[in-house]
Amino acid sequence: MKNTKASKIENIVGYIFLSPWLFGLIFFGLGPLLFSIFLAFAEWDLIVPPKFIGLGNFINLLQDDMFWKSFRNTLIFSFSVPIGTFLSLLLAYLMNRPKGIFSFLRSIYFLPSITPAVANTVVWVWLLHPTVGVVNFLLKKLFLINGPNWLGDPNWIIPSLIIISVWGGLGYDIVLFTAGLQAIDPQIYEAAEIDGANKWDVFFKITLPLISPTTFFVIVTSFIWSFQVFDISYIATNGRPDEHSLTIVYYLFQNAFQYFKIGKASAISWVLTAVILLVTYIEFKLEKKYVFYGEGE
Repeated sequence: MKNTKASKIENIVGYIFLSPWLFGLIFFGLGPLLFSIFLAFAEWDLIVPPKFIGLGNFINLLQDDMFWKSFRNTLIFSFSVPIGTFLSLLLAYLMNRPKGIFSFLRSIYFLPSITPAVANTVVWVWLLHPTVGVVNFLLKKLFLINGPNWLGDPNWIIPSLIIISVWGGLGYDIVLFTAGLQAIDPQIYEAAEIDGANKWDVFFKITLPLISPTTFFVIVTSFIWSFQVFDISYIATNGRPDEHSLTIVYYLFQNAFQYFKIGKASAISWVLTAVILLVTYIEFKLEKKYVFYGEGE
């Protein structure tokens, strides 16, 4: 009887300690999530009560040229994922040494990853300035090339944002790939060397398959982040010129906090969620074919 009473008291104490987290989950997580589902089918400007309009918001998106432009820009920006993955793997492979300057270089490359995206973007805005920027200065001095107006020319805005994005995430991905490379048993390389395998065979037939789980993780998380990009576009260009740097999340932000079309913004958020889920589903389908987890799995 005493044990039962003590167990009930322990359960109550446990729920008391969990209550702040449960409160936060319900009121700041599940609550807004469910409310946004309702708002996606409603019209609301934060002043008058929400008005249910069915699929009106989604039909409006299908006819909204600006939404499709932001979607196209986001898709183009997602090319930062293969570029960043390739560069981070290459640098991690070249710097996969236990001591010396390579450890220092890994630390240097990791610095942008712990620097706020706002600070990284502001620095790059100055570096890419068409007249006083270091990038155009070096292009002129070293290659006799007149650099473009990186953040002002519609043809160069998304490539500029890709450069900023790749630079900001490079260090984090390098750390992940370095961990994956150092987890490979050296005896595997020794056996391949004894069998006469050259460096290309070792890299493509041993290293790449063994770090495929790390590569898969980097690609999945990077794609999810690329579809949610907002900060670097907002800071670097503020959606100008002519909305060429407008991304889906930036367009969501405009509808919610500039135009006060909360229902339309909620619809955009759920369309974005569906796109991310679809892309992630496709990636996990491809995982079974291209990701190697070792024997017995």
